[in-house]
Amino acid sequence: MKLFIHFIAISAGLIISTVAQNAPQCTGPLSVRKEINSLSSSEISQIKDVFLKMKSAGWWDWFTAIHVQNYSSLHSTPEFLPWHRRYTRDVEQTIQSYIPSFAMPYFDASAVCADPASSIIFRPDYFGGNGDQETKCISSGIAAGWIMDSSNSCIKREFNQGNRISSWQCPENVMSDIQTSKTFGDFSYNLELGIHGSVHNAIGGDMSSNASPNDFIFFLHHSNIDRLWLKWQNLNPSAKYQYTDYKGNPSDINGKLTLYDTPIIDSFDVGYGFNCYTYDESSTGTMTRTGLLNQKKNGNSDSITEKNLINFLDSQDLQKFFPDLVSNKPIINAPLMSKSMSPNSNTNTTSSKSTGNENIAGNIPTKDFKFNSTISLKTETSAVIAQNKTQGSSGGLKYPIPTRLTDGFLRMMGYDIPKYREYYQKQVDLANLLNSKGYVSPYL
Repeated sequence: MKLFIHFIAISAGLIISTVAQNAPQCTGPLSVRKEINSLSSSEISQIKDVFLKMKSAGWWDWFTAIHVQNYSSLHSTPEFLPWHRRYTRDVEQTIQSYIPSFAMPYFDASAVCADPASSIIFRPDYFGGNGDQETKCISSGIAAGWIMDSSNSCIKREFNQGNRISSWQCPENVMSDIQTSKTFGDFSYNLELGIHGSVHNAIGGDMSSNASPNDFIFFLHHSNIDRLWLKWQNLNPSAKYQYTDYKGNPSDINGKLTLYDTPIIDSFDVGYGFNCYTYDESSTGTMTRTGLLNQKKNGNSDSITEKNLINFLDSQDLQKFFPDLVSNKPIINAPLMSKSMSPNSNTNTTSSKSTGNENIAGNIPTKDFKFNSTISLKTETSAVIAQNKTQGSSGGLKYPIPTRLTDGFLRMMGYDIPKYREYYQKQVDLANLLNSKGYVSPYL
């Protein structure tokens, strides 16, 4: 089976390399990714039906196996963002072979930072809640009762605070990461250590293992991570293609993307080549304050946050945490689609329609296709992941302190622990500053 996987991967890679090397601009309507709260009940029902068909066809085992096999190359490395952009797009196009109008939703996790478990995604009619206390298996949601062939196990979740999830990064934290990261390497690592790692670690179970794609929340989460990268790219056009690691060491942007045999630079542009999608302009659908809800209808929620920060913080504090607000640079409301041509693209165009055979998954499976993987999914046990659990100190504070990642999770991901400590201290400092100034987030 390993040989079979390897053969298909190589074959698919050869197909890709002949059609995406020049990253032509997409033509026709782009797939528009929406925040999960924006989906209608009929859209959720349609997704559920297709997921069952894809499970029967073996797609979820397939995509999990791809992630597991290449895990060490994809995290704590410069490939983190470009690889997951391509991988998420692969899954999106596979689903489009069943539902042509499908666009991968995103989960704006920061919008529910104070009480993540209250998110709509954990409702029984969406993706279900916490796992069973003993087995950790989810018992509600779209994938309730599933057994993954590749691991011969259920889909597991283990919230980091019983049936609750402790606080993670709020929109202001994410905004600060976007504004203070002036190189690709800085932004990629800050994002990976921040809201990316927090969501994986806090939901627990499969999400805190290398088999995290078992849980479809993985793809909602990475769709949002990709959205945040696109925001940063459009705010920092001069640094967009400066491909470095977090230490500033240059990497080869024209090198091959792991598994795909396509230039890494081809994953840097949304609206070109394989990436025929965009995002809606709304930031979230889960605001709780009445005034913000009213403003959000007009698309002004992020500008309210900017104005609040300017009113509460002096220029020195703004320069440290929100430097672009000092220069009056538009932050969150920057367009998600750049109108300028990519330096790696030509004047050719490509259809935004899925052809069904351009992704690493290969051809669309027939109804008889089965993927009975013999791959052993080597995951961190829940006991290892759970060690040194910490809680964000949101009790009594207007602005919550994000929860620290566990040592077990940091080691599993191969993160630079001193670098993480530095990053986390900045998150704590920001929360303490906002609380000392009496700041009240419009998102809480």
